[in-house]
Amino acid sequence: PGSSPTITKKKNHISAFKGGEGIVVGEQLQEVTHKNDDDKQFAASIASAAMMCSMTMTMMMMMTTIPAPASAVSGGGLDYAGLDISGQDFSNNSKTYKGKDFTQVLAKATTFANSNLQGCRFYKAYLVKADFSNADIRGAALEDTNMEGANLRNAIASGAYF
Repeated sequence: PGSSPTITKKKNHISAFKGGEGIVVGEQLQEVTHKNDDDKQFAASIASAAMMCSMTMTMMMMMTTIPAPASAVSGGGLDYAGLDISGQDFSNNSKTYKGKDFTQVLAKATTFANSNLQGCRFYKAYLVKADFSNADIRGAALEDTNMEGANLRNAIASGAYF
């Protein structure tokens, strides 16, 4: 005549007790032991509950995992994304900015002349009066940008997305 079962979850196992008789569900939830043959049904229900608990906890851990930040086309991180680089000089015949991320950058009157900007991402960038003269922007992504008054004279732009 019945006492209520008590179920305890520990790090690597689940224990259940009913009327002083213990049931242990092993680490892999494969082994269910019980001391009373009449309690096989209780043991089976505990094993089922333990499996559900384990699956629920695994799903919750997967759902709360924080995704990695988005990366540039090159996979090199956020680089200049979201920064205000207005008026700065990125012109350089020897330095490469190849594959850098300039997403949503504020670059009013910024100079990119003679720069290697192959594969760079300028998505939603503010490039008003920016100077891209003689720059290599092959394969660069320039979608949804504001390029009013920008200088693209002699820029190499094959495969660039505007």
